[in-house]
Amino acid sequence: MLLDALSDMASRWITGDTPPTDDFVCRRLLIPNDFALIIAVNGALLALLEAWRWEQIDGTATPEETVAALEIMYYEFLEDDCG
Repeated sequence: MLLDALSDMASRWITGDTPPTDDFVCRRLLIPNDFALIIAVNGALLALLEAWRWEQIDGTATPEETVAALEIMYYEFLEDDCG
C-alpha cells in the first residue's frame, strides 16, 4: 500500500505558474514512420492531459489549468503534418 502511494507520487509532474494559452514554443518532433511508435508517442503525450498526473506545489497553476493549456498543444500536434 505504501509502495503504491510512493510510486503514484513519483509519477506526478509539478505544475508551474498559470501557463499562457496564447503563447507557445514550437518544437519539431520526428517520429520514425512506424505505426506502433507513432501510437506510443501519441499515448505518451496524451498522458500529459490527465490531471491526476499533475501536482500543484509552489506554482499558481492548478492541474486542471495545466491540462487545459496542454490540450491545445496536444491537438495541434495531432493535426500538424509537418507540411
